[in-house]
Amino acid sequence: MVRRGLGEQPMEGGLGHPQQGQELFPLYRVPSEVLTKSDLEHSGLERPNLWTDDAMFSRPDTFGFALVKEGATDALEGWILVRSCQHGFRFGPLYATTKENANLLLRTAMKRVEKEEGTFIAEVWSQNPEANAVFEGAGWRYAGMDYHRMWLNGLVPKEQQPGGLAEKQCFAIFDAGEG
Repeated sequence: MVRRGLGEQPMEGGLGHPQQGQELFPLYRVPSEVLTKSDLEHSGLERPNLWTDDAMFSRPDTFGFALVKEGATDALEGWILVRSCQHGFRFGPLYATTKENANLLLRTAMKRVEKEEGTFIAEVWSQNPEANAVFEGAGWRYAGMDYHRMWLNGLVPKEQQPGGLAEKQCFAIFDAGEG
């Protein structure tokens, strides 16, 4: 999905607030092993070299937010990563335990780049029936492009199969390899 930046298309509706017992803070405060575990639980891909400070935050154009149980940086309720791309900003992954948490994280990340020029893009997870609604509610629209995942020997990780965690908690994916 895509969206014009907030300078061209203001965001309708408010940001929302963390629920009682939740805390929202910068993603760099979450230990990399917690992000690796969360990514594995949602995608079925174990990518420990991808979720390190060096791999993510050595780029000054990368930021994100984590929503956690209050006082616990390892009890994720959701998280989002944003980085610049050729014509604006790429949002994802966005993992969240609820649609409301996903909405809060997405809108908070959008607000963070409200003064920047460019468009927003995300690979919204089509197997989660609530994912499109979260993005559409924040002014995003279908980009006219679909992805088809191809897996070695057709073996889709159980996390991405029907009934897997991705179906309920993945709102946008980040397809990246690591070297």
